[in-house]
Amino acid sequence: KGQRWKVSQYDNIAFDLHWYHDFHSAWSLLSHAQHCQVVGESARVMCLLEGAVVGEWSLARPSTHTEEQVKDFATSQVRAYNHASHGWFFWNWHDHDCYDKWDMQRGVFARTRLPIPLGNLSHEVTRTEWSEDPWSIPLSPEGSGAASLVSWLGRVLVNPLVGLYDGGAYSFLRRLGF
Repeated sequence: KGQRWKVSQYDNIAFDLHWYHDFHSAWSLLSHAQHCQVVGESARVMCLLEGAVVGEWSLARPSTHTEEQVKDFATSQVRAYNHASHGWFFWNWHDHDCYDKWDMQRGVFARTRLPIPLGNLSHEVTRTEWSEDPWSIPLSPEGSGAASLVSWLGRVLVNPLVGLYDGGAYSFLRRLGF
C-alpha cells in the first residue's frame, strides 16, 4: 500500500481534494446516475489515502437536474466524503442569492437538500469494501491496443474526466507517451 504514496512515513500530511462536477463541458455528458457513480468512486480513493480532506465541494453541475436528483446528489456526496479521514467542507456557508448550489445555508439547508442537523447522515458511508484492490492495478497498460489503454485509464484515474480537464484527451494521452 505505501509503495505508491509513501505518506505513511509522515503523520502530518493530508491530501486536500476539491471534487467539483462543474468547470468543464465533459461533465454535462454524464447522467445523474453517472455523477453519483463518480462520487462513489471518490469514496474509494479517499479510503486509499491515509490522510485526506475534501476541502471544497458543491452541488453545481453544468446540466439541469430535478430537485430530487439534486437532493440525491447532495446525499451521495456527504456519504462519499465521510470517507475522508479529515472530513469535508462545503464551498461556502453563504453566497450570492443566484448561486444556490454553492450556498450551504440558503441553497442546501433552506431548500432541504440535506437534513438539519445531518444526524445519521454525518456517519453514513458509501460502502466499506470494493471488489477490486486498487493497489493491484498495474502502473502501465498491460496491452498495446486502444481498448487496453482506455480500460487502464478508467481503473487508474477512477474518473477519466480528470484527463479531459487539463487540455483535452489528446494532450493527456500525448503526455503519457501515446
